[in-house]
Amino acid sequence: MKPAGKMSLTIYISQSVITAWIFSSWGLGLFQELQTWQVLILAFGIWLFLANLATIWLNRFKQGPLEKVMNVLTRSR
Repeated sequence: MKPAGKMSLTIYISQSVITAWIFSSWGLGLFQELQTWQVLILAFGIWLFLANLATIWLNRFKQGPLEKVMNVLTRSR
């Protein structure tokens, strides 16, 4: 949970992009095609994937990519 918290912005935006791609017409177009239990399993699977990716990323880098961008944009000089 700690790596996912350190990369919360990256995970949040990544989840949004992945689910938009899965459910929108420009992606797989699965909106209203899956049952509720399938969507819950899918959402949990996406979160587990991204949480594991965050762990791997933070073993190599200090912070997530979007967190780095926000740091650069908001750092006072």
